Amino acid sequence: MPGENIEQLAKRFGKNYTIKAMGGGLVAFHIRSEKLNVDVLLNSQQVSEHEIYYSRVSLDGNGLPPHDALCKILKTYALGRWMEVDVPQLPRTHIDCSLRSEKSDYLAALYYSMHNVEGFKWIVLIQKVEGNRNYKANGKVYGCS
Repeated sequence: MPGENIEQLAKRFGKNYTIKAMGGGLVAFHIRSEKLNVDVLLNSQQVSEHEIYYSRVSLDGNGLPPHDALCKILKTYALGRWMEVDVPQLPRTHIDCSLRSEKSDYLAALYYSMHNVEGFKWIVLIQKVEGNRNYKANGKVYGCS
């Protein structure tokens, strides 16, 4: 979960990880395995800020991440409904879809139309939302119980 240190991340994800310097004082807790592909970005205080999941599961017939695979990740952070919200136009971004948890405490950015050099089919970046942010919902709801 965002806010964890390396020891807490190792307890949650396992000891088979590497730490990669990202520049600017940031580091990544990096895992690549058959079942789990994740990077956790840590700030200069070594506390996690973003968690990025990479999936090799193929997109569904509509060209979207499969519901079950996506919900398996999302419900780790918040059970219940995740609502699709408008993707911010500025700064320019490559986000294909943005979701917020029902209680508005997490935001998930989905990337599935861009090419990835490691062969992943889609990517989900999860971040904790601080403060009261108003995101304009655009109707689509993912039930992840």
